[in-house]
Amino acid sequence: MASRLDPIGGWWGLTLSAVPPALVATLHSVIGLGPALLIAVTFATVVCVVRLRRGHPFGQAAGGLIGVAISAAIAWRSGSAIDYFLLDLIWNPTAAGLLLLSIVVRRPLTGVLWQIARREPITRLPGWHFDLATVAWAAVFAARFLVQQSLFAQQQVAGLAAAKVLMGLPLTAAAVAVSLWAIGRAERTRAADRRALQRSA
Repeated sequence: MASRLDPIGGWWGLTLSAVPPALVATLHSVIGLGPALLIAVTFATVVCVVRLRRGHPFGQAAGGLIGVAISAAIAWRSGSAIDYFLLDLIWNPTAAGLLLLSIVVRRPLTGVLWQIARREPITRLPGWHFDLATVAWAAVFAARFLVQQSLFAQQQVAGLAAAKVLMGLPLTAAAVAVSLWAIGRAERTRAADRRALQRSA
């Protein structure tokens, strides 16, 4: 299961991604917004450097740092800690929409990623397994957006940071489980088809 999360650094990377917003939420009222943002960006930079030294792909290592830097820049420009979470409010509904659109055009994104991982051409996938897995991921992003939007409207900085943690690992774990089930079904179907062809040959 951990290998399916490699693009974001595995479970460890997913956990670390919750640290910068927690730092901003807890420190901005104590030491000021600027220093809190600086500490968050510094933490993300250290994590990025450590990942690069360990041989992680650049995109995987730098992705978190880029997200933190953009969020920090937005908050710094507005002068409000709550705006650190604006990027999530944009990304989550966008991701949910793209995932659902991929089902409509018969290229469910989880299936497309499976084909890419297998170095296969991207084709229309039979069955409904990858549709369900893609819906699961869309539901994760939609749920995060709904909760975060409510907290953002109430100006709950600490609540937003907590929601990022509480809705991060559990929901991601559930979506990964559904994706692994879909992949397992697809691979078993492929194997059965190959055996059938061999018997008929």
